[in-house]
Amino acid sequence: LWADPDIEDAAAKMRHVFEHPEEARAIGERARREVQAALSAEAIAQRIAGRLEVIQQHIVDPRKLPVEDRVDWRQRLRRAWHWGLERTPPIMQPFLRRQGRRAKRLLRI
Repeated sequence: LWADPDIEDAAAKMRHVFEHPEEARAIGERARREVQAALSAEAIAQRIAGRLEVIQQHIVDPRKLPVEDRVDWRQRLRRAWHWGLERTPPIMQPFLRRQGRRAKRLLRI
């Protein structure tokens, strides 16, 4: 058993809620507002939009880099690809190699 509930404590709290309905409503309303503020679709969308803005600020289009930096970018990408491939289960490697050839054609690297 992962929890050891205290039945007497739970009963006392339920009795308190029953005997003080206004206090219970106020607590429930405050909890509802907090959940709505933190977990509503609008709140989550704002958090995601903010995170995407931060990510986008750090993205550099490699085609806009000077030629010497583009070469370095390609080398780094190639090294990263091989590093990942070496750590991939053998059964997946042929699939990833095919995808790698396709990616090379798309990225012209």
